[in-house]
Amino acid sequence: MNVRARPDGLLYLYAARPDNAYVYLTHHGGFVPRAVELSATDADSGLKVYREVEVEPPPESAGCDDYGDDTPEAFTCLFLRELLPPGQAAAADEEALRAKLPKLVQDSANYSLAFAEEFNGTPPTANADGCRDGLSTLDAGVWNYFDACDNVDSKGESCGNVADGGFTMATAGLCKPFGVAGPHVSMLLDTGGHLHTKYGYIEMKFTFNFDQWPYVYYNYATLFNMRGAKLQDHRAKYGVEIETWEDHLKHSGIEIDIFENPGPFDVAHQYANWATRDKPTELVPLQTQVWTDYCQLNGGQGIVVNPRATRNQCKKTDSFTVTRGIEWTPRGYRTFISVDGLLDELTLVPRDKIGFQQLRPNRAGRLDNVQIRNEDERNRFFENLVAGDDSTLIQKAGVAHVPLPLNLNTWSFMVDRHPYIRRRLTFDYVRIWKPANNYVDMEPVYQ
Repeated sequence: MNVRARPDGLLYLYAARPDNAYVYLTHHGGFVPRAVELSATDADSGLKVYREVEVEPPPESAGCDDYGDDTPEAFTCLFLRELLPPGQAAAADEEALRAKLPKLVQDSANYSLAFAEEFNGTPPTANADGCRDGLSTLDAGVWNYFDACDNVDSKGESCGNVADGGFTMATAGLCKPFGVAGPHVSMLLDTGGHLHTKYGYIEMKFTFNFDQWPYVYYNYATLFNMRGAKLQDHRAKYGVEIETWEDHLKHSGIEIDIFENPGPFDVAHQYANWATRDKPTELVPLQTQVWTDYCQLNGGQGIVVNPRATRNQCKKTDSFTVTRGIEWTPRGYRTFISVDGLLDELTLVPRDKIGFQQLRPNRAGRLDNVQIRNEDERNRFFENLVAGDDSTLIQKAGVAHVPLPLNLNTWSFMVDRHPYIRRRLTFDYVRIWKPANNYVDMEPVYQ
């Protein structure tokens, strides 16, 4: 990790994976406050400047001192804490929203709105460049974000902003995080260090369009995901051993994708995908897939299919408004979806529309992504909470047991010759619901 300076003089932490495939702005939770001294030297004048920055951790968890400094229990207490900001849902009409919930594991009356982001702030007056920084309307005690005016494309439009009751994010050749070069670009909101939660029902509503540059891979991803992976660097210090699936799912972040959109379709899935760093052979990464076909890709096999589109034919003017919910329980996940005009009520995805893939060794010893098609093998990842009642279906592959933050992220493989925005996704809201007992009556699975 090193320190880099933005053009406006602000300093930030930079960390790259060993393969240089991804670049993150990094936040590690659970450490004591400390002063970090940063310096810069001007080669021409020899002038050296020092600046001391106070690094603040998330709030402490009561009782962590009881476990000692370097024990697995201390790791769990310090790093895998559930943090929910108080008062975030206070302004919502909870009763009206509760009436719209789908059929969850418990009676809807048991659920309370733990977090609600409606993205309804009013941006300030535009600056000299015409940029209205609506991200400044977000609660900085919940969200980490790039300043909207730091990622502005060649037509003067922000790559991500809050306006008109929603958060819009998009990619363009010039929409890059600080210090990142090349075609991998991003716009990001995340709640790392502020909001971490384990189990509950998360629901998002968003609209996206199909106006895009040809032959450019776009991937819009909303992830309830992988910040926990960064804490793996601390496990050795605390004596945390990863030898079984139970160890893995207790101490590693699972990626829970509510929406990934690489083309005229989207995929919701969960990845138990950190086994590339946790080397035991039984920890082979596993993922689930739920497809939505907006343009009848693959012959229209998804849970929702656009009957007005022929194979791979969506107009640039087409847009879709999707509501997607995932209930995350100790025993597994339940995925719900609606698409305005195609499937107007939130519907539980049935078992025949849920796929499973696993990385398995090939003859050369490398890992291939293999679709699991054998019904007996597939069925071991399903359970009806009430015998014979498919409305109580739950899928139990890669079930996380680690508090995770929220991540709203857009990225694509693009080049600077595509400098302005052609495609957008706008979130109307993000809400998290929890039952009063937080599923303590459900025995966790470590599948």
